Amino acid sequence: MPLQRLTKVKVPKVAGLVVRQRCLRKYKNSSQRDLLGTVSSVSDAEMNRDPTLNQLDRTGRSGIEKRYNARLAGTDGGQLYFKNPNGDIVYQLNNKVVNGQNIKLSEVMK
Repeated sequence: MPLQRLTKVKVPKVAGLVVRQRCLRKYKNSSQRDLLGTVSSVSDAEMNRDPTLNQLDRTGRSGIEKRYNARLAGTDGGQLYFKNPNGDIVYQLNNKVVNGQNIKLSEVMK
């Protein structure tokens, strides 16, 4: 669930309930990460320029990650729901996750 939407939802205070969000890019092994470049959290200035970003987003900073960030980033998504004591869902928000595109290194090297 994107943070902008989640912060608009009044989450009831429940002992033990913790709401966390994070953004990841996953690689099959660490050598791929070293070859492809780095990502880091977006800055306040970047969020001011692009209202679709939030403080938990990450962006490409070097290498292929930086050059193809728009294709790799995808779209945030998730599901948030509340149940009543009977276990019935009483409120639900859904936002479909869209994974970023795969990039073949042979395309990049041309």
